[in-house]
Amino acid sequence: MKISVDGIYLPGNKTPIEGKQKECEDFILFGNLPIPHIILCDGCSSTYNSATGARILAHAAKKSLYNMIHVNRIMDIDYIGEEIIRRAQFVTETIGLNKDALAATLIMSFYWDRKIHTYIYGDGVYFAKSSKMSICSTINYDYESPYYLYYKIDPGAKYDYQLRLGSTELSVSFHEEISKFYSGGQDVERKTTNRRRAFNYNHHFIAEIKEFSIHMVTSDGVSRFVNKENTKRIPIEDMMDRLTKFKNTNGEFVKRRVLAEIKSLAKQGFDFYDDLAVACFLTEEDNAEGSDSGTNETDNTG
Repeated sequence: MKISVDGIYLPGNKTPIEGKQKECEDFILFGNLPIPHIILCDGCSSTYNSATGARILAHAAKKSLYNMIHVNRIMDIDYIGEEIIRRAQFVTETIGLNKDALAATLIMSFYWDRKIHTYIYGDGVYFAKSSKMSICSTINYDYESPYYLYYKIDPGAKYDYQLRLGSTELSVSFHEEISKFYSGGQDVERKTTNRRRAFNYNHHFIAEIKEFSIHMVTSDGVSRFVNKENTKRIPIEDMMDRLTKFKNTNGEFVKRRVLAEIKSLAKQGFDFYDDLAVACFLTEEDNAEGSDSGTNETDNTG
């Protein structure tokens, strides 16, 4: 089955710092080699060199995909997370970059054995869609303070983080919304679940290619589309549905759709106030059979 992949990242419309446009701290790598993959990083805005650190982390993650091909097996989410952050640490130490530049969310999504696996270290959104149903999984943290892989290499920073949130506090909010449709696209059923996790919980989603034709991941910037007059926000589930209504799927299909939606929303008074990263896998045809199980989430902590 043919799998297309595309993505885009762009800076939010923030107030310029010292008269200059702020560098985008979101970053994406995507492609088909060594396997179809999306790697998305969202750097922490309060750390120095976070844009550079996000890029280092993304390239370190891509190297791990080659390692999986070499051993011909999927690596455990915790194992591969440790490998990625240690490799990124080596790079920052080699070039003299501050260690906390690696404070960034990491999302890895890749194709393996007719399934899409998505590893999320930190916050973000995973969205799967077919002609019959969609599933939107959103991960948020209390105080908007994600638990980064970076804390594995900086015990002092991890200790400070635990003091803020509590070492056993259920600080991660996991929200999943499942919508089922008639063949015409009209809602027939909508189910919402909310769960809370420990601060160091890592999410692993698994989805069958035969069940879903669209698999999209985004940074938390997708939740920052705000009306300039009444401060109303567009719900994440609605925003993800908008971003996956592709008019055609050739070439830069994600880039076109995102830019068109931003332009359309601007006419309605909406702007986005955080960096935004969006990437998507798309299968050539949708032969999905809807099921109650939808995507599978494995229980992992790091």
